[in-house]
Amino acid sequence: MTNLLVFEDSDNHPYNPITACRPIFDVLAGISTPLEKISRYFGHLNLSIACRTALKPLLRLTHPRLPINQINVGAPLLLISGRALMTHALVSQIRDFPVDQDVMLVYDDTFVVAQICSLHLLHVLKAQFEHDVPSQDWLIATLRQRCICQKAHHMRMLRSPWDLFRHLADNITDDFDHLHQFGVIKGDILPFAALYEENRIYVGKHARIEDFVVLDARKGPIYIDEHTVVASGSRLEGPLYIGKHSHIACARIKTSAIGDWCKIGGEVSMSIFQGFANKSHDGFFGHSYVGEWVNVGANSITSNMKNNYSPVSLRFGRDQFQTSETFLGSVIGDHVKLGIGTHLTTGTTVGVGSTLFGTSVHPSQLMPFTWGGSGHYDVHVFEKFVETAQRMMARRQRSWTPFYEDYFRMLFSQREGALA
Repeated sequence: MTNLLVFEDSDNHPYNPITACRPIFDVLAGISTPLEKISRYFGHLNLSIACRTALKPLLRLTHPRLPINQINVGAPLLLISGRALMTHALVSQIRDFPVDQDVMLVYDDTFVVAQICSLHLLHVLKAQFEHDVPSQDWLIATLRQRCICQKAHHMRMLRSPWDLFRHLADNITDDFDHLHQFGVIKGDILPFAALYEENRIYVGKHARIEDFVVLDARKGPIYIDEHTVVASGSRLEGPLYIGKHSHIACARIKTSAIGDWCKIGGEVSMSIFQGFANKSHDGFFGHSYVGEWVNVGANSITSNMKNNYSPVSLRFGRDQFQTSETFLGSVIGDHVKLGIGTHLTTGTTVGVGSTLFGTSVHPSQLMPFTWGGSGHYDVHVFEKFVETAQRMMARRQRSWTPFYEDYFRMLFSQREGALA
């Protein structure tokens, strides 16, 4: 049987803080992650995953049944980039690969997938992945010499943070269609809730939609997972995904993906909450990514468009990315805390473990473990960061394991290197 390896490459710097604590294939991109989308089509193969060395202990917790950074040379290999978002068109192109041939598929000089049959190439890849995940340049240069090279068409790839928002509506719609839960209502919908295009709405088991809620699926489907509560006064517009055990408190949400165990209020548009995040109060979040274990204070706001309507730039370390996006909000890492009335300007990045407060507008780039506001910022005391993280996780019956402490201490020690 063919083996399948889904991997992150070493060129992950542009995604920080999105991938500071997870590989790109575990980022919520619709109703599912890129890894889950790949498994949907190729789950019959022997699946394994690959990540940077430092993340291996974390993936052993989140994917305990999957081999990590291993390649079995005893069978052909399907090697898929974790940046790739599977679609029917891409799957068809992969399934049309010549039998028993080494084939590489690229999209605008980005590696997408390779079918590897030769023993020599399998050993070359095995040696590389056992050392560390490869770069895009290494993969393409190595495989181009020995593979039939093809170009992918009409691809969805996570090559930049703003690709998450650019493809979000289509990803939610495709995921919803694949799940075939059209108009299925397993939870409770109270009699004064209003549903538009009910055949494009799914409500999971033990979910509760209270009176005076509007579910509007005229622009796209709405998927509300099990054990989720949508409180009175909320208006939800598709395409939209709300994960398990989440609570929507009198919110206005459209075209977003909200992960498991989130509390969301206020106005949210074209945003992704990875999971275990609190934004219970008023305040606008648009075209923004929010990592796990983030707490957003009341009336905190992200700007997602510049006053002069020009394209938004985004900064990671010393690198400035000139995007073509008119709308782009904030990228917020895991375990960030935003005090009441926090204002984030267009194209802001907030590194993991940061705590911000004060009502002045913060700079557009904040290093990991930043603490402060109103123009005065310090390095967060690591022990204080750990205490806060432990308390927040305990409120959701989750434990702060020794691995988490070791991993975040490593990120803390690398703080100065983030500007390199």
